[in-house]
Amino acid sequence: MKVRYCGDCKRLILDDFAFCPYCGTAVPRGLALEEALESPFARLETGTLAREGFAQASHRLDELEADMNSLLEGVEARS
Repeated sequence: MKVRYCGDCKRLILDDFAFCPYCGTAVPRGLALEEALESPFARLETGTLAREGFAQASHRLDELEADMNSLLEGVEARS
């Protein structure tokens, strides 16, 4: 079953509707929801932007973990 969003009320409607059953607005023909989302998700999964973003996030998490360990060691030393 293919669906799309109504441009006016933003509700999900069936792809083959010519008019939105909720607000009555004519639904222009264009990409269905699945087709519209296919390209951006494919780029996220395979693109260098995603790999770089994950690498940066992983590096930052490693830095935060090291900082947290240093803080905990300082607290334990004071006890």
